[in-house]
Amino acid sequence: MRKIWTLLTIVGFLAGSMFFAGTAFSADGAKLYKKCQGCHSKDGKGKAKKQTPDFTNADWQSRHSLDKIKKVIAEGMKKTETKSGKAMPGFSKRMSAEEIDTVAKYVKAFSK
Repeated sequence: MRKIWTLLTIVGFLAGSMFFAGTAFSADGAKLYKKCQGCHSKDGKGKAKKQTPDFTNADWQSRHSLDKIKKVIAEGMKKTETKSGKAMPGFSKRMSAEEIDTVAKYVKAFSK
């Protein structure tokens, strides 16, 4: 029984390491996120003047899945969908699917 728990612990650790190694504040994520900083700030807390969301807020994070964040990055948001009443452009024509995935994981990592 102890061997099983040890094995499960190791597998869990490796799985977690694989997820976070390439995502949580990765160099690529930070580099790509620079495109977002004008509106969303370097630290992810948003900009009050622009009324952009605070990515470090636990409530915001709980309401936004990785897939939802990727969709917004790719497709953008209409004026009617934002708190500020200003549209957010989509980046699907300027970023690859892999880059969008990297940025979305970077945004999720602000909650860590």
